Amino acid sequence: MKRSFLFFSALFCLCGQMLQAQSKVALIDEAKESIVRIFAFNMPFYFDETTFNLGTGYVVGDGNLVITSYQVVRDMNGIVFYSQDENKPYYGAVIWSNPITDVAIIKAIDCTLKPLEFADPETVHAGDETLIFGYTDNDQIAGSIMVTWGLIGSNAKDSVIQTSATINPASLGGPAINMEGKVIGTVHARTSGFSFQEPAVLKNVKFSKDAVDFAKTDNSSNYTYFGATSFDAYKKICDGAIQGYKTAGMEDLSAKDAINAKIYYSITEALSFDPNYIEAMYFRTAYTLVQARSSCLKNNEEDAKSLFLKFKGEIPDIDSRAKTINPNLLAMNSSFYNLRKQAVLPEMNCTESNAAWYNFVEAGHNRENRFAEFNNYLMTGKTPVLLRQAVGGRLSPSQGGGGGSKMGGDEQNSLFFMASINKIKPVRFSVCFPFGFGDFNKNFGLSVGNAGSSKSKSVVFCKYQFSVNLIQDLSEDATYKYRRYVVPGFDLGIQANIVKMLRFNPKPYITIAYNPTFYQNSSVIDSIGSFSEWSFANGSFNFGIDLDLWVTSSFAMSLSYQYTTSFTSIIPSLYKEEEWLKDISIYSIFKIGILF
Repeated sequence: MKRSFLFFSALFCLCGQMLQAQSKVALIDEAKESIVRIFAFNMPFYFDETTFNLGTGYVVGDGNLVITSYQVVRDMNGIVFYSQDENKPYYGAVIWSNPITDVAIIKAIDCTLKPLEFADPETVHAGDETLIFGYTDNDQIAGSIMVTWGLIGSNAKDSVIQTSATINPASLGGPAINMEGKVIGTVHARTSGFSFQEPAVLKNVKFSKDAVDFAKTDNSSNYTYFGATSFDAYKKICDGAIQGYKTAGMEDLSAKDAINAKIYYSITEALSFDPNYIEAMYFRTAYTLVQARSSCLKNNEEDAKSLFLKFKGEIPDIDSRAKTINPNLLAMNSSFYNLRKQAVLPEMNCTESNAAWYNFVEAGHNRENRFAEFNNYLMTGKTPVLLRQAVGGRLSPSQGGGGGSKMGGDEQNSLFFMASINKIKPVRFSVCFPFGFGDFNKNFGLSVGNAGSSKSKSVVFCKYQFSVNLIQDLSEDATYKYRRYVVPGFDLGIQANIVKMLRFNPKPYITIAYNPTFYQNSSVIDSIGSFSEWSFANGSFNFGIDLDLWVTSSFAMSLSYQYTTSFTSIIPSLYKEEEWLKDISIYSIFKIGILF
């Protein structure tokens, strides 16, 4: 009886797990119908120079609105998106966006995709399961949707929701749904300084709901599409941008000309839908300039000069019409300046035009190789070809050199190969920038110490350094003309070489320092006068990290950060008679230096 009970219990659990897995598959298949891959274009007037952002979005509302991240559509003027199961493009325009909440609403035209529903934000709890959708991280128009599973790590009250699910960069703007198939958040990338980190968190669904409610109340039919009053005209310009994206870096001139002809046809159709579409007029005359450049590449200089003169004659006429139809247009877009600047040139210079083209092509060829070489440089110490050529290093036969050993030319004895010289006890010399002292902001210092060999097999080694920092407030106020501290010091502690790459070494450390300190001030009040005093009892604990990048076998660049907390802040009774030391009890130091 007991065995039968255990058997049926196990069978029941197994069936439950199978049903749960099947329900997830059905949930994913249904949600995929609402997920779109977004191409957001920034269209200059040469379509082969079009830049774009890739991202994910999802359809909501009545099927005519798409939600994505503000970062996907930021500074973009053309929006095209695709579903996974359909190759035809959908078109839209941003009708609402908020950089603070990182939400953007796209108005989609003639979209037939199924919308997703929003979950109640109050029902989102830590520990809930979630499925996150996003397109694979590649630059192809046709892409596949990637789905990851995870757990929610925070509650509905939080504006940013943590999750254990893996999120790739192309998922930015994609939805996270609960096990009922309703949206609980949007993939969000947090800011770090002036740049964006990779997507790692979700923006609470309440921001998306509020944005959609606003868009619905302001769902006017008078939106313009990159200057066009006709949606069909805007659509044709987007088609031209997609074709231009395909030609970027293309070296086959015949194929490039064929695509450019399609672009010209799209521009002409746009103007047939909206004859007053000023932007399309500039696109069309830019195409004339593109034809002139193509003629130069074909060594047909006469045609190039003739086409350039045609371009020069078209610009003033379009400028005149722009001032009548849209007088603010020329000041709004920097691309107009770049295009019109070409019309100032007296004639077409094919030599310069061809040189610019070949440089562009060569740069495209070199870009991926340089990234691969630099990554290999950090991991193995194999110096990139570009650096070797710049400093006169010899190349191996495989790299274009004329000789060398079986090791590959200069690998055995060159200064620029890591294995050639064992860096036994390198010295670190740094310029210091202490900060965190309130009004004391004219600060400067120097330090010198050991750096620890990246070739050493020891994970932990002794760290020591000598330093002197000048910390001063030179701004005259009602009390002081100036105040300054001179803080020499000797640090002793341990440092860890945690990541042992040949070129790059991040090394955290902890030290104890002896910092005898000299204080001096000059008072505005003559009766008090000036004051100066040495303290020989000062000390501190220091926590920091050194980031070293070895350029050659005997020279490296160094960035360091150090957090210092004085004994004053830990045991105030040690300095009862030296209150002035409290100004420098806790502070930080940023260091820039070299190793040799």
